[in-house]
Order: sequence, then structure tokens, then C-alpha cells
Amino acid sequence: MAIDRGPWNALVDDDGSNLVGTVWNKDKIKTVILDPVDAAIVAPAWQTVAFNVANFWTGVTGAHVLVNRYLPIAPKAMIWMMQISNAPIPAPATSYLPLKIPGGGSMPAQGIMMPMAQSYEGAGFAPAYLLMLDSTTAAIARNQGGNWTSTPLTLMFTAIVALN
Repeated sequence: MAIDRGPWNALVDDDGSNLVGTVWNKDKIKTVILDPVDAAIVAPAWQTVAFNVANFWTGVTGAHVLVNRYLPIAPKAMIWMMQISNAPIPAPATSYLPLKIPGGGSMPAQGIMMPMAQSYEGAGFAPAYLLMLDSTTAAIARNQGGNWTSTPLTLMFTAIVALN
């Protein structure tokens, strides 16, 4: 974000006589320099994603999605955090559980995600990983391959996602 240079441009230089020009004092420094810099350097905040059935596989409801939020960390990167609890398996069964990338984000063709994921299928731990299906959709896949078969599904991950 560019800093508004209007207040800076309104300052008048002294001609060397110490009789003309803008007088610098703490208030001028605050309003001309410090306030615009403070406004430009805004720390990013976590964005909670409103539930939308189109962002998940068939059968997932808002009650299943405990956490879906992201934190912009650079112009082309975010941290994405998701927790889904007691969700159904899709019908028909599939090996991938699709998830739309939040914030309208899209990944480059050589998408990069660095996930830390955990999943439970039925009553047991089910090793899984996060992968890119297309530029706007990620998915949770079973490490053992094959379809997700047991309910309930509990999935948790945090991923650093590179964006276009």
C-alpha cells in the first residue's frame, strides 16, 4: 500500500533565512510521517470463512466445520486452517475429499502447499495428506489409497498455500 504523499508535498522548504517554510514540531512529524506509516503497516488478521456447501463434499454441513479460516502472510501466500468433525463420507465413495481454497484464492499450476494434517476415519487414525486437485480446489486423500469408507470423518490441517 502506497503512503499518501499529499501532506508531505504540502510542506514548504525554508529558503535559508529561517523566516519561511513549514515549522517542524512533534505534531507535524506525527501527522505527516508517523500516522501514514502506521496506516500502511497493518498487521494481517485471520479471516473466518463463512460456510458454503459448495466448498465441501456432499453431506458436509456447517455443523461439521468447526474451523475454516486463513491468514494472508504475503501478497501470494496464506496460512489455511481447517477442522471438520463427525462428517459423513461422500456418496458415492471417493478417495478425495474436496475443499475450496478460501478467500477466492487460486494456486499456480505448480501449486505449493506445505500441510500438517491429521485425520480419523471411524474410530481410528487414518493417515492422510492434503493435495491440489485444480487451481481453486485442494483435497484430503488417504495415505493408503482407496476410498474413504467409514464414518464419522474428522479432519484437521494447517497449510501454507502459495497463490497466484
